[in-house]
Amino acid sequence: MDPNSGIEPLLLLAKSARGAGCREAISAPDVHVFGELLDLPQILELQGGPHETYLELLKIFAFGTYPDFRANESSLPRIEEEPLRKLKLLTIVTIANRLKEVPYSILQDSLKTETVRELEDLIIEGIYRGLIGAKLDQKQQLLNVEWTFGRDVMSTDLDPMISLIGSWHQNCKETLNTLRKEMSRATSAKIKSIEEKRTHDEKVKELETKVRQAVESEIKSRD
Repeated sequence: MDPNSGIEPLLLLAKSARGAGCREAISAPDVHVFGELLDLPQILELQGGPHETYLELLKIFAFGTYPDFRANESSLPRIEEEPLRKLKLLTIVTIANRLKEVPYSILQDSLKTETVRELEDLIIEGIYRGLIGAKLDQKQQLLNVEWTFGRDVMSTDLDPMISLIGSWHQNCKETLNTLRKEMSRATSAKIKSIEEKRTHDEKVKELETKVRQAVESEIKSRD
């Protein structure tokens, strides 16, 4: 399932009905990335206007988590249960992106789920929607994460990400250089071993020839 297959109709709606575009985006079950909406001039114009709270709500769905919503709930538009559930799924993605083994306790604290069954139902829905790839370890009460869907990224996060990628690239270069040196050493060692074996074989053959000649000479001298 494509987690963002429903974005195109919402882009068209947002160009004509700004607030409605935000409301539909947070409710749509097939939209989980909101960057294209937030880049629309019609949406940006909500800033400072009577519908600014819808823009702030959309930003929480794009970049934030369920705890962020709860912390600002009094200043945001009221939303129904389905959008809240969707925000909880996005929160699971954020947490799973940071930890590869996520204790149920961390998820339950962030999502305010009352039972383990409720939490596991949310996780299974996230897997079904294509938001995460993971396995439930019910015995250890862990979510073992394999991969996560990429959420929107704030512009302030780009520099640290670029720095991280740069460090990763440098580490790859250093590792590659080390491998090349090791391969070169291994090749040299192999060539040396082959050469030593060839020299040894030649000496053995030379010794065999000398022994055979000595034996033949001894036999002839007796005759």
